[in-house]
This record gives sequence, C-alpha cells and structure tokens, in this order.
Amino acid sequence: MLTPLLLAAAAPTFRPNIVWISLEDVGTQFGAYGDEAARTPVIDALAERGVRFDRAFATTPVCAPSRSAVITGAHPLTLGTMHMRSRAVPPPQVRPFTELLRAAGYWCTNNDKTDYQFPPPRTAWDVSSNAATWKDRPDKSQPFFAVFNLFGSHESQVWPTAEPAAARRATLPPELRPDPARLTPPPYWPDTPAVREDMARHYGNVSAVDQQAGAILKELAEAGELQRTIVMVWGDHGWGMPRGKRWLYESGIRVPLIMAGPGLGQGVREDLASLMDLGPTVLSLAGIDPPEWMEGRALAGFRQGIEPEALLVHRDRMDEVADRARGFRTRRWKYIRNYLAEVKWSAPLEYAENNATLQEWRRAHSAGELNEVQAAWFARRRPHEELYDLQADPFELTNLAEDPAHLETLRDMRLRLRRWERSGRDLGAIPEAELQRRFFPTGEPPRTARPTLKLTSEGVVLECETPGAAIAWRWEGETVWRLYSAPILPTGRPRSLEARANRLGWDESLPLRAAAG
Repeated sequence: MLTPLLLAAAAPTFRPNIVWISLEDVGTQFGAYGDEAARTPVIDALAERGVRFDRAFATTPVCAPSRSAVITGAHPLTLGTMHMRSRAVPPPQVRPFTELLRAAGYWCTNNDKTDYQFPPPRTAWDVSSNAATWKDRPDKSQPFFAVFNLFGSHESQVWPTAEPAAARRATLPPELRPDPARLTPPPYWPDTPAVREDMARHYGNVSAVDQQAGAILKELAEAGELQRTIVMVWGDHGWGMPRGKRWLYESGIRVPLIMAGPGLGQGVREDLASLMDLGPTVLSLAGIDPPEWMEGRALAGFRQGIEPEALLVHRDRMDEVADRARGFRTRRWKYIRNYLAEVKWSAPLEYAENNATLQEWRRAHSAGELNEVQAAWFARRRPHEELYDLQADPFELTNLAEDPAHLETLRDMRLRLRRWERSGRDLGAIPEAELQRRFFPTGEPPRTARPTLKLTSEGVVLECETPGAAIAWRWEGETVWRLYSAPILPTGRPRSLEARANRLGWDESLPLRAAAG
C-alpha cells in the first residue's frame, strides 16, 4: 500500500529558491577552472562569488546513466541504469528527489530534458516542458526549484553540420569567439588545423551557453529573486570529444560544479564530489533529510555529509558497443579495470564517428602521421588494469599498473574493487539480456496498479497497492498534476478528481476518476 511521503525535515528559518543550470557535454572549459582559452564571463563571475568544486565527477561519462544518478541520488550500478539507452526498474523505494521537494511545498519545474533511463513520472515535476519556468508558479511566495538544461554544448553541436550551433556562435561578440590558433590540443590528439577548428567550435558553443546562463540570472535579478536563490551550474559528464565522453579518463568524468547563493560563502572546494550528490544537496539546502536509500551525500546544507575516500565510476554498454569497466577516483589516483580489454579504444561507434577530430585522428593514423602517444589510441587491445597519478600525469598518459614502485597503491585499488564486486550491488555484472528479463519477466513493462480512493474524516485518501508507487492527482479542469502526499481536503462543492500512479520503470496506471469534491 502507498503511504504518503514522510518528511523528516528541519524547520529552516529560510527556504531558498534553487536553480540548476545543467550543461551538456562540457568538461572544465571555463576561465574559473584556469582554462585560458575559455571565454565564459558569466559562469566565471558566478564562481567568483560562490563555491567552485575542483574535484567534481560524473558517475559515468555518458548522459542518460549519469542523469539517472542525478534525479535519484543513487548510483547507476545499483539502479540498473548503467547501459546507455536502456529501460531500467530501480528498487521500489527509489523515487525522484523532486517528489520530496514538492511534498515539502516547493514548486518544481524542468526545462526540459529528462533522459533518466526510465520514463519520467508525472509526480517528478509540477511542469516539465520546453517552456517550464519558475515564473509561472501560481503562488509567487512559494519557494521554487527550477532546472534549465542548456543543449548548445552537446557533442552534436560541435559537428560541422550543426547549423543552429554555428548561427549561435556567429552572434557572439568578437571577444568571446575562440581563436583556433590560440588553442592547444591535448597531447593524445594530432595538432592539426582540422582539430583546432573543431576545438574552436566546442569552445564557441560553451561561450554561447555561458551567455544563456547570463539570461537566466538576469531574469532572476530583475524579478528580485536572485538574492534569495541558490544557483548551481554543473555538467552531465566530460566534454563531447574523442577520449572524453564515454571514457573513464578525466576528460570524460570530470565536470564543472559551481554553487552560489545565500549561506554558501565563497571559495574553492577540493573534496571529492559526485553528480550523485546533487539531489541530496538540494534536499539538505531546503531543510529536508535525504532518504536512506540515497547513496550520494549532501555537499552543503544542514545535512552536509563526509567526503568519501574514493568515487566509484563505470563504463558499460555505449550504444551499440558492449563494454564493462569499473574505476575508482581518489583525490590523487585513478584506477580502471577493463573487464573486456579486447574492446579497443578506437572501436567505431556510429554516433561518435560524426566528430571531426575523431575523423582527423583516424586519417592521421592511417597516414602514419601520429607520434607514439597519439598512436596509442589505436592499440589492438586495452590493458586489463590502468593506474594513473593525476598529480604528475593529468592527461593520463603513463599507465603505472605494472610499475613496482606503485604496487601498494595498485593493491589498495584492487581491494576496493574486490569489495565492490563482493557486495553484490553491481547490476552491471549481470548480462544485460538477463537483467532485462528480471526487470520485465513477460517481456513488457508491468503496469502500475490503478490508485484507489476512500473518504475519511481527514479527507480524501489515495492509495496504490504497487510497492514504491507514487500518485499524481488533479481536480477536473486543472492542467497541473499535484503530488499526493497527504489526505486531500474537500472543496465544499461537487468536483471530479483524477489520479494516476507510477512505479519507476513500470508503465503508468490506468486513470482513476471519481467524485471527491
């Protein structure tokens, strides 16, 4: 039976608004992170007046599995959301963290990406659309949580064929347009005009989304809301360039994370932070206890947690390419275990092949123009283990896994992995076809049970017999679905109520319609 959401909330004297500006496929190509080629004055200024996290990481270097961790505060490997473009059924207790915010009185909007590896339930947001905004909340005194997802930095916008992105770059003032001649490719790419032009497209796209972020902040300021709003800027994984997105190297998992607003102070944080921490952090800032099933920790607020010794990261199937790799990232070290070492770094992946740098890299390899470092990407197989000293080797070029001088560190990392493997929590250890059979025994997603209604002295009570289901409801004639969290008080006049229930990963229930006013 469904029980209303129970909140173990503090009684904050101040409930801030919270705004997320989420960026796609960016690494730390910002002036605030010391990138001299970046032209990002808006986000740099936000970092100057707020907190910059220098060791923030995605759980995985690709969007949909990463976003499943963001919306739930749980790890993709324990949710079963690790394979790119799959449908998973998270454990029944897991829900979008925004449901807790809504139950606590926040107006929650999403503009407008979901991409959670399960269909987004009606209960997650008051409004989720490409027009969703905090400005449309009916009660202007209500605190809000608003997400703006900026697509302009996505890898597809770097492709030479991406005309909308080219048009946006063309509108940038001259001082924000990157100069290819002033860009330095990482040492594992060939340094050619084609690569520099491709990098310039990416940097230009980042400048364009920086300007979009400025427009969002301007709206908040003009409405008088900025001074009571916490703004969080983050990227869903590393930059959408070769050896970045989809790979467990720093360029694939290290992300920008900047927070600014009342009560946060200023400075640089060196502790390990994960995108899995974003949900618990928002709850903590709003005065709400993060639930026990959340594996992330609050980075701020009244429930700020303790830094972990290491972050677990993963790579599993990427579109049509099957793979399995696990990694641990400490403050200094990166360890990667490649279970399928025969899957080459250079294995073609249809979508990624549109990238001009990758095409140039392949051309230069075929022409014999690469040096030893650049040619390593085309090795016949990957090593079973990789170990990098990120202090001495930020580009992860020297694998120390077979260096006797670092045997103690290697053993420590192996022990971490062994403990993780023995925990039984890694659903990626189950073959994907078998995992799908467990999720969907009949071959189709189960349907959540239709909610039931009863009238009590406390009001209208809605229940659902599906474990873990949440209920959305609305009065006849309303457009916004409300989250059921407590008995509904009658309106004093005859009204028809509609309700639907949803267990994450299952199909939504059939509607309940009843007179309940």
